[in-house]
Amino acid sequence: MVKERTLKAGIIFFAVMAFFTLFSRAVMNLLTPSVTFGPPKFLIFDVKISPEPQIKILDDGTKALFAEVNEESAYELAPGLTCEISYASSGRTRRVSGSVSEVINDGGSAVGVYVLPDRDLQDNVKIVELSIILYSIASQTVVPVSALATEDSLYVIEIKEGFLGDELFVRLRSVETGVSESGMIEIVGGITPRDYVVDGWDRPLRDGQRVTLPYK
Repeated sequence: MVKERTLKAGIIFFAVMAFFTLFSRAVMNLLTPSVTFGPPKFLIFDVKISPEPQIKILDDGTKALFAEVNEESAYELAPGLTCEISYASSGRTRRVSGSVSEVINDGGSAVGVYVLPDRDLQDNVKIVELSIILYSIASQTVVPVSALATEDSLYVIEIKEGFLGDELFVRLRSVETGVSESGMIEIVGGITPRDYVVDGWDRPLRDGQRVTLPYK
């Protein structure tokens, strides 16, 4: 009889402790920032320049685009480089590819470049944008621009073993950024492809803070 009472009391005690532990954990999670995270991505960036173009009619009647480029970008220019051309026609924006046909350097402060579209442009079109692709960069550490906490830092996930299992913490990491395009940015220093980068949070974070995953 005494053993049964002792056993029941022990069961009740552990049940109560488990309940309060889970309840405390639930309350703590409500007060803890939730974050989303993932490893850096592998992407290929096109490094471009976008000079102001104007339409020129060549001696053979072909329509070409001419633009002046500053000396800093001019050394990368060469015939054959791929270009992207956006133009307005009939109330719509259209796109066509092209290539650099000639680079003119007369020793001045600017360099002229001629671009031939892959297909003939219609009359009375307005050029919206000319992009000359200088080269491409492949990077294994690309993250969303929104992942940056400041211009040169972001948060990564640190996993520690806790009382009820693994717990998540954030660590502020200083980084060096590179090329950015379409909402993504290259990280050239400060993280590795094996890091888990925080890319979303529901409230301000601080270095070393415990975090949770979003409730689903």
